Amino acid sequence: MGLQWYEHGRHGIVHQLAVEKGFIRPGELFAFQDSHTTGSGALNCAGRGVGDSEMVYVLAKGETWFPVGECIKVDLRGNMSNFLQT
Repeated sequence: MGLQWYEHGRHGIVHQLAVEKGFIRPGELFAFQDSHTTGSGALNCAGRGVGDSEMVYVLAKGETWFPVGECIKVDLRGNMSNFLQT
């Protein structure tokens, strides 16, 4: 795909642009310098926000790493309050 320049202030917000222009597709990995990058999960895409130095690495090498947190189990017992929904 290569790099494409979008002039600042003329096209929209980056996490919206990525969806509209087809840069985010199901089953792909997506790394960008935006706190909303993880929202790409709504399109079945694994997204990760990165910092400056890591973005340079992604652009140079075409790869990154995704830290995986520990799994936890939450066991809720008893009756739910009227204010809670599932």
